[in-house]
Amino acid sequence: MNALASLLRPGGRFVFSLLHPCFNNPSTVQMGELQDREGVFVTTYSVKVSRYLTPYTQVGLAMRGQPVPHPYFHRPLGMLLQEMFDSGFVLDALEERAFSPETSGGGAPFSWGGQFSEIPPVLVGRLSPRTIA
Repeated sequence: MNALASLLRPGGRFVFSLLHPCFNNPSTVQMGELQDREGVFVTTYSVKVSRYLTPYTQVGLAMRGQPVPHPYFHRPLGMLLQEMFDSGFVLDALEERAFSPETSGGGAPFSWGGQFSEIPPVLVGRLSPRTIA
């Protein structure tokens, strides 16, 4: 049994949650577009991703009014999970959760909320020790 698996109870699982690395990284841009659809103005919200696979660090702000920027450490999902896979774990459950369309966002126009109901800001997974039958 590997060292990471030995930290779990017998039959135990490792559950994690994190900001979705594809849609929450320093290179993403939250966008809103106003479109006239047959006489009705419709706003479509989206996330533009321009960089994902290359790991990097960038200084930024988590919220308006934050007094000092802090570093963001971006890593793609495969890199985040690789050590667990190398240690004999398998990913056996995965949820990409988004806000329901009815959820109001925060105070900023592009705060995560119902306007981004098709884009998951959070990823939750379960890793289990690999069993050889």
